[in-house]
Amino acid sequence: MSRLQDRRGTLIKGLSYLALLYAALGWGNERYFHWVQSPWFSHYSEFIVIGIFGVYRCCAEKNAYTRRRIAVLTTVVITFWFLLPTVLPTPEPSLGYFKNHATLGRSLHLPMTLTFFLALGLVLLFGRRVVCSWACPCVGIRDTVGNAFRTQTIRTRSAWRLRHLKWILGSFYFALFVLVLTPSAATRIVVDRFFGTVSVLYFVSLFLIPVTGNRNWCRWLCPYGHIFGLLNKIGFYSIKADRDRCTSCGRCDRECDMGIPVSSLVKAEGRVKATECVGCGRCVNACSLEILQVWDVRRQLGGQSFPKPR
Repeated sequence: MSRLQDRRGTLIKGLSYLALLYAALGWGNERYFHWVQSPWFSHYSEFIVIGIFGVYRCCAEKNAYTRRRIAVLTTVVITFWFLLPTVLPTPEPSLGYFKNHATLGRSLHLPMTLTFFLALGLVLLFGRRVVCSWACPCVGIRDTVGNAFRTQTIRTRSAWRLRHLKWILGSFYFALFVLVLTPSAATRIVVDRFFGTVSVLYFVSLFLIPVTGNRNWCRWLCPYGHIFGLLNKIGFYSIKADRDRCTSCGRCDRECDMGIPVSSLVKAEGRVKATECVGCGRCVNACSLEILQVWDVRRQLGGQSFPKPR
């Protein structure tokens, strides 16, 4: 049985990596290489594999909470990032440069758009998870196709320090908030080069998932998640725990795909309120003592704790 499981695991990893290559090369073909002219080998490739592996993950996932999250994540990505903009490319209300460029369903990461402002408000109330665990295509491919490589996540202290790399792209992203309010030819050049650089790094990161774990982009480079993560710090969201009951068993640390030292933060602060926390709930489920609890604006206003997300 063990040998059969090993073979099955190897097969899934092989298919997963081929799917990651297909997504990356499809985008590269459409944007740069132009090997073939086909919607099946374009930026649509990413959504195709998210849909296929999303269904597989929902069938294979044993934890009910994670299964629901993956189902919602897959549905939102396919509907609002793929189908809606393709079938009904509706302009979205926005300010500045993106006034004539933002398309409903694809503007979550574009500053000064209606969807962007709505996302900021929701993250402030409920945490980064409303985007990064339930709605983001960057996470969609990593939590479906990339799930086979979760065990490869690097959880060393050095890897944890590398989270500050996000400030490089994040600083340029902050600058866009001012720049997009003054549309011009220069604005277009800067904006296009920024998003072009981000896209290249994003798709290159897919090639590295087997050696870094599925969340490499989210952990070290994503400027969008960096914005939402900062709101984690000032907003209502956190994961709280009774530090006196924590035994530092490390199960929560081993489950965190973002490499957050959960048990250390619990012992030091009695909570996890990190910019990197995407609220996937894996650490909460992993705690055998059930001392970790998700808090957000509902907990602050309602006065009750939330049950373990099973």
